This record gives sequence, structure tokens and C-alpha cells, in this order.
Amino acid sequence: MRKAVALVGAVLLAFSLCSCEEKISEGTIYEKKFEPAHTVTWTQFIVAEKVLVPVVHSNPVPDSWYFSIFQGDGDERETARWKVSESQYNSYEVGDYFVAE
Repeated sequence: MRKAVALVGAVLLAFSLCSCEEKISEGTIYEKKFEPAHTVTWTQFIVAEKVLVPVVHSNPVPDSWYFSIFQGDGDERETARWKVSESQYNSYEVGDYFVAE
């Protein structure tokens, strides 16, 4: 039984390592996106004295700026999304070549 569990674990590890590719760090900008500040709220339920008690959490998210970039053509095309600073966002236009720092 231990051998079977070890074999399954090894196979799962091998598959997880094979699917880990680094995203591209440079390419042509094909989309710029600004996401204004907002608050993410979610509810977690905990058990207290055999009763489910809702606990509300909230997390403020600041303004965010993103570039979507690509490299290559056709079937060889790779894409990635990078979070950038406001000044970087304002310095580049769609079609410009971007290199992540």
C-alpha cells in the first residue's frame, strides 16, 4: 500500500512540475487595463457552540495598472499579464515593446 501511495505521489509531483512554465517577461503590449481601488468582501462561517456564525472580512485593494503582452506568432504565441506602476502605465502605449523589471 505504501508503494502505491508513493507512486501516485511521484506521478502527481511530476505532472505538477511539468506544467510550471515561467511567464514571458517581455513582449508587445496588446492591452492596457486600469482597475480602480475597491474593497473585496467575503463571508466565512465558523462553528461556535454547534451554531454556524458568519464572520465578514473585507480587504481594501488599491488602484492597479496592468499590461497584457505577447511574444511570437500563430501557434508559438505566448501571452502574459504584468502588474505595473502608474508611471509605467502612463509611459507606454498599446503596440510598444515592454520589458519587465
